[in-house]
Amino acid sequence: LSPVMTGMKALYDQGRLAIIQGVGYPNPNHSHFRSMEIWQTAEPEKIASEGWVGRYLDAIRSGRTSPLTGINIGNEASEALTSAHAAVPSIQGLANFGFVFPHTADGDAHTAALKKVQMGDGSTPYGRFFQETAQETYDSADRISAGIKKYHSTVQYPTTPFGRGMQEIAQLIAAGLGTRVFYISTGSFDTHAQQIRRHDQLWKDVSDTLASFQSDLEQMNAGDDVLTLAFS
Repeated sequence: LSPVMTGMKALYDQGRLAIIQGVGYPNPNHSHFRSMEIWQTAEPEKIASEGWVGRYLDAIRSGRTSPLTGINIGNEASEALTSAHAAVPSIQGLANFGFVFPHTADGDAHTAALKKVQMGDGSTPYGRFFQETAQETYDSADRISAGIKKYHSTVQYPTTPFGRGMQEIAQLIAAGLGTRVFYISTGSFDTHAQQIRRHDQLWKDVSDTLASFQSDLEQMNAGDDVLTLAFS
């Protein structure tokens, strides 16, 4: 571990962190983008349309699965989440999740009008599907808004996008929404200059954030119920 990764070193010393070495696949592909695709789909021999997380979410679904079974944090969903059936919502900040317009008289009127359009005619070929999808979206936003109020923590996270994202995951875990997988990314480690300085910043952020997250889980008595997997 880099010397800046004191948080993860502490977890390792406590027996709370394992490092799996030598993970890979035969005949590694050296294309940057194809390599990412292989890691996200777990298909080294062919172009796949589904990711390994998405296949898992499909495997555990029963009927119309909850739209909150898997949640992506950030504005860009990974190919790892694509699947045939299990749609994974992307959340870009819990504070405003579900609000298209501000909570003002005009904003509420615009929201009501938009909802009326989205919940419109269900007699068209895809109308019922759009209605169900829109209703699930509104229901999910309400459940998240109500659930995150249960979160109370004294843990301090790094004030970075990754730190804020992981704290939002902690909030969603505290909400008890039945989510099985949360997915978040951080970067960029693909540097071309001043690598030591930049990588020290990145690894310290990863290390401090994961240590804070684990401390938060233990504070809410969820330390033994959540597995965090980091891969690159």
